[in-house]
Amino acid sequence: MLRIEDLSAGYGARTVLHSVSLSIADGEAVAVLGPNGAGKSTLVKMVAGAVRPKSGRVFFGDTDITALKPWKRTELGLAMVPEGRHIIPGLTVDENLRVGAHLVRDRKKLTSSLDMVFTMFPILAERRRQQGTTLSGGQQQMLAIGRALMSSPKLLLLDEPSLGLAPVVRTQLSTILRELRAGVSILLVEQELALAMDVTDRYHLMRDGAFVADGVSGEEGEQLLRTEYLR
Repeated sequence: MLRIEDLSAGYGARTVLHSVSLSIADGEAVAVLGPNGAGKSTLVKMVAGAVRPKSGRVFFGDTDITALKPWKRTELGLAMVPEGRHIIPGLTVDENLRVGAHLVRDRKKLTSSLDMVFTMFPILAERRRQQGTTLSGGQQQMLAIGRALMSSPKLLLLDEPSLGLAPVVRTQLSTILRELRAGVSILLVEQELALAMDVTDRYHLMRDGAFVADGVSGEEGEQLLRTEYLR
C-alpha cells in the first residue's frame, strides 16, 4: 500500500531524514518509534505531503505520489491525524468532522461517514453541537481521528496520538486503534512503546533521521527494545 524508497527530507539546508526506506502492506499497521528529534514527525508529514523530500520516492499503491499535493493524496486514500490534534477553534464537533470530508461530494456518503464516526465515538455524537476545543484531551483525540476517518481513508497516518493523554485514556486509545485496524492500514508515529507494541504488526526504531532497528511488535519486541536499544 505504501512504499518509501531511499527518502531524504528536511527543512531548508538542514537534512532530517537520511535515505529512509519503509513499506506497509494492505491491512498492516507499522510503528515508527524513537526519541524527540529523531525525524519521526518529518517522516509522516512527508508521506502526507506537508514536507517535500530532497531525494527518494514515495508510492501509494502503484502511484508515485512524491510530488502530489496533500489534497490529491487525500483523494487517493491517505488521511493524517496530526500531532497536537489541531482541532479548529470556533467550530463545533460536527463542523470539525465535516472539515475532514471536504472532498466528499456525495451527501449520502457524508451522512454514512458521520454515522460511522458517531457509532465509533458515542461521546462525539452526544457533544456534536459543542465547540470542539472545549472537549477533554482524550475526546479531542477521538475527534481528530474521527475527522481523518471522514474521508474514508485506506491508510491512516497518526503522529504521536498518545501525547499529553492520561494513562487511562491511552488504554482507550489502544482499544480504538485495534478496532480501526479492521478497516484501514496504519502508520503510527509514537513514543509510547507499550501502546505501539499493542496495536501494530511491525516497528522501525529511528534515531538521528535513520532506522537503526526493526522487528515484530508485541511483548517480545517490546522487551528487546527496552533491553537492547532503550536502556
